[in-house]
Amino acid sequence: GEPMPFGKVRNANTTTLAALARGWGAETETLGIARDRLPDLTDKLGRAAGSDLIVTSGGVSLGDYDIVKDALRQTGEIAVWQVRMKPGKPLAFGRVGGVPLLGLPGNPVAAAVSFVVFGRPAIRRMLGRADLEPRTVEATLAEPMDNRGMRRHYVRARLEPAPDGGWIARPAGTQGAGVLSSLARADALLVLPESVEKAEPGARFPAILLDDLA
Repeated sequence: GEPMPFGKVRNANTTTLAALARGWGAETETLGIARDRLPDLTDKLGRAAGSDLIVTSGGVSLGDYDIVKDALRQTGEIAVWQVRMKPGKPLAFGRVGGVPLLGLPGNPVAAAVSFVVFGRPAIRRMLGRADLEPRTVEATLAEPMDNRGMRRHYVRARLEPAPDGGWIARPAGTQGAGVLSSLARADALLVLPESVEKAEPGARFPAILLDDLA
């Protein structure tokens, strides 16, 4: 609730990601914000050495100050960088001192969606769970949706009962990777496959139920 100083952004990701992880059964420890300098980031990563999983957000794209992959190369190994999904193309996976690290994008929605897709099954596997896939339903799209770039698109959607007993999906708002309000309004992620460039009304797609992820 404090006024926002010039040049600053809200730290939404710490709250969002920690809440998701705790909802999936994990215990979380926040190490704070690392400055965009390699020594500061490697220091933070070193403090996470006793963890089962390290999660970062931001610093995994192509900018001059995106240094997570540099830290992985310096202190461990990087196995994956970038995935074919939207939102959330910038994503890294590697190890630091033997501890797996999941490097999520910095945009709030991209970070949260990537964490649902990749972080949730990892945490559940670490907890000994066998049911790793989230619950989905088939939903009928009510409005046309573009999928430029031919990536797997996780559309924030609202579901409503259909007359035939199924579900109708409508976009929950603007689909930009930084628009967290549309994720807050959504109760599902409608999954458009990478082979679909434009989804027409009436098409049916799987929808991940956001209220049933625990």
